[in-house]
Amino acid sequence: TRNAIAGSVVVPDLEIILMEKSFPSRTSCRSLIYLLLMLFPILLVGCKAEKGGQTVSGFSLNAAVSWNDFSYECSVVSSSDAVTVTVQSTSAAGLVITYNGKSVTMSYEDMDFTQNNKNFDPTNPAIAIYDVVQYINGSGDLQPQTTKDGFLVKGETALGAFTLETDKELLPVSLSFSDTGLTFRFYRS
Repeated sequence: TRNAIAGSVVVPDLEIILMEKSFPSRTSCRSLIYLLLMLFPILLVGCKAEKGGQTVSGFSLNAAVSWNDFSYECSVVSSSDAVTVTVQSTSAAGLVITYNGKSVTMSYEDMDFTQNNKNFDPTNPAIAIYDVVQYINGSGDLQPQTTKDGFLVKGETALGAFTLETDKELLPVSLSFSDTGLTFRFYRS
């Protein structure tokens, strides 16, 4: 027991503790507020808005490509670090173009050469596809539109505005660049 402030009345410790807890001092209120203010940002770190988080992983598909009045068939292999396009029709059949974000490598029959990508137009099919994949995979806030059969993504690369249609697994179905007339229709062999 303790002597209370009001004379020599004996009050059990529990009542004093409860009374102290019921009426905290200004200092303890401030401390509690400061503590909550300091913890609030930490609590928010674990909370984040749900984002699309959609990415295009590696794929290997065939494509029908058309650019204005010119068209051809090719195979497209996309990995995490490069896109390779192999022409399968026209007189360029057998031409292999690989782009890794820095340089373009072209192989045809017994000829091979690698050049800095500054020497190539963004309509190069390997560059066009690579840039779209990088755009999608690098956009943390990407919000693809859901369609009946998959997703629709719109964006812009060095080649201009594009629309990519994918299936539910984010494999490309079609890719078109409205500013240049370059289109890809992807399919499995």
